[in-house]
Amino acid sequence: MLFTGKKISNQKLKKISVLQITLALCASTLAWTPSVLAQDGRAITLYVENDSRFLGGPGSDNAYTNGLKLSYTSANDHIPEWARPFLANSRVLRRLKDDSQSNFSISLGHQIYTPNNTGATELLPDDRPYAGWLYVGLGAHFKDRLRSHAFELDIGIVGPQALGREVQNGYHQFIGIRKAYGWEHQIAFEPTLQLSYQERQRFIEKTSEEYGNYFDLIPFYGASLGNVAINGYGGAMVRLGAQLPNDFGPSRASSFEGDLFVEPKQARVEESSRASLYGFAGARGIVVLRNIFLDGNTFRDSHRVHKNNFVVETEFGAALQVRPWNLAWRFVSRTAEFRKNRGVNSFASISVSYAFH
Repeated sequence: MLFTGKKISNQKLKKISVLQITLALCASTLAWTPSVLAQDGRAITLYVENDSRFLGGPGSDNAYTNGLKLSYTSANDHIPEWARPFLANSRVLRRLKDDSQSNFSISLGHQIYTPNNTGATELLPDDRPYAGWLYVGLGAHFKDRLRSHAFELDIGIVGPQALGREVQNGYHQFIGIRKAYGWEHQIAFEPTLQLSYQERQRFIEKTSEEYGNYFDLIPFYGASLGNVAINGYGGAMVRLGAQLPNDFGPSRASSFEGDLFVEPKQARVEESSRASLYGFAGARGIVVLRNIFLDGNTFRDSHRVHKNNFVVETEFGAALQVRPWNLAWRFVSRTAEFRKNRGVNSFASISVSYAFH
């Protein structure tokens, strides 16, 4: 149904737009960090992922159709209070903390998945279920000259309480396009707990006097364990440009890769006059043992499809860093994720980060 400008009911007011949710996330993050944001090195990042042409996607409005994530990253080697119990009870994390530079992050994320035909009111047994996922993420990122280790613990919910229907249809109504009619068939309520790990390595690096670090090859591998996903993957990213930043490439909301690494103050002072501009491309192979957005609920019957146990994902994009801002855009494509899905699903991803001085 197209937006007509007529009087909106109280029920529809609850669905008015995804912009209100984004603003609420921003306000809540700023509200609990007023004192520490003034200190050096903190950063806030907003990730937006969508398959619409507005972000540079294919305009398909299916599969993984939207993702939002707002994160706050602590300064270099600062340990927030919530992270101290994890360090106290993990020898691995303590060793990495002692041997590496570290960042910790906290985030609020939301993802939406839909079938191809969002105009159908009946259940579509051969297509993926409707699903929304709302979660809080706790991240730890350790790096030295050659390696990066990222851990993330996500605690959340799926089902109607995750507000997938409200976010999607509220936004569709706001911009005046047809809503999705099949949300009554979404997967049921379920609490979620997800633990993820990724390691990246700086394998090859090229440097010149004129362009600084202008090329690198970054292999990576990782795994996820929880009732949202059980998988393992490996791949690589190449970057080519001028003044490549001293990190291991941009991350994104849907990959369980954690958040960006914030450089210490001295490094930022030395590099503040140098802008970084580069293009990147990457690929990974993913072995999938569980995906709640295809397999349905863990402990009860719900709509599900027969997933493919191996998926290939490719991406290309560009990034610009002009301190204190960092901007990255990418186009991501995945091979068919379930048996009846014969095409490639794609979406665009953008992240905007601001590092506080």
